[in-house]
Amino acid sequence: MVGLGPLGLSYILRAGGMGYFRRGAAAPHIEAGQLEIVEGAPEFTYPAYAVYPEASDARADVQEALRGLTQVVK
Repeated sequence: MVGLGPLGLSYILRAGGMGYFRRGAAAPHIEAGQLEIVEGAPEFTYPAYAVYPEASDARADVQEALRGLTQVVK
């Protein structure tokens, strides 16, 4: 069992096995045929956070960035 995603992914690519990884990290390996998605396996969401100073809450660029992030995760 490995708790660090990149280390676990590297190990599985070398030795074989199964694991849960961020889709973005696994995608190149899936496309290359090195990994495959197991049909019917549960999928988990990965939280994303936006941290910014409260004083910048009214800034147009901050609001635009938050709208963009919201669209990406939906």
